[in-house]
Amino acid sequence: MVNAQSKSAECCETGARKKVGILGGTGLVGRMLACELLHHPDFQCGPIIGSAKSAGRSFGDVWAEKEASLQAHYGDQLWKSECVGECPGELATALVVSAKNVIANGTSECSLIISAIAPRLGFLEDELRDAGFLVVSISPYKRQENPLCVLEANAPVLERALVQSMGEPRAKRPLVKSPNCVCCGTSVVLRALSCAFGPLKEVSVTTMQSLSGRGDAKYPAHLVVGNVYPLHGTQEHTEALIQE
Repeated sequence: MVNAQSKSAECCETGARKKVGILGGTGLVGRMLACELLHHPDFQCGPIIGSAKSAGRSFGDVWAEKEASLQAHYGDQLWKSECVGECPGELATALVVSAKNVIANGTSECSLIISAIAPRLGFLEDELRDAGFLVVSISPYKRQENPLCVLEANAPVLERALVQSMGEPRAKRPLVKSPNCVCCGTSVVLRALSCAFGPLKEVSVTTMQSLSGRGDAKYPAHLVVGNVYPLHGTQEHTEALIQE
């Protein structure tokens, strides 16, 4: 598995760019992040971290299997792979690794992890942070327990959190978190409006859940309209979380 780790870490061109590992790297969001890192000016793809089922397999094979499963579930009329497409050749032969092996390999080659992990597996963020990795996360895991930052709207929050964490034991350092997708977009607009016109008294927001909104989750196909799943009876209290 050490060889698998090394091969995964070399999945992109080497150079001065900082390596970034992707926790939840085989999910839809993780696959998109890996593509974005291919030609990023400052960062490159590090270890692609997946589940025990995926670890040790090639990223290309896992990618194809995930897309085929989604298309089989929804049908070609509902699900198209246009947003991600086929696995890029530069990534296809990289081996998916487990979080356990990334931790065992240490932070010498890759110390930064971006997480798109499902909330039920969010404890892996804690384990990586406690092992010395800086974890930047868009996962809902512990979102309400850590400072939330959208750089275009409240960048000083992130700076203060990182400065305050200096010298703290690793377990007390905050996970760097973003709010959910709705808040990431609306907060930028609301920040600009409040700066221009003063505090806002009331805001009305309407949201719709696209099929890609939860990565590889499979909603009941017969409830899908177009490419939207009309969300109802959710246990996540989405409205209250957005308001907060």
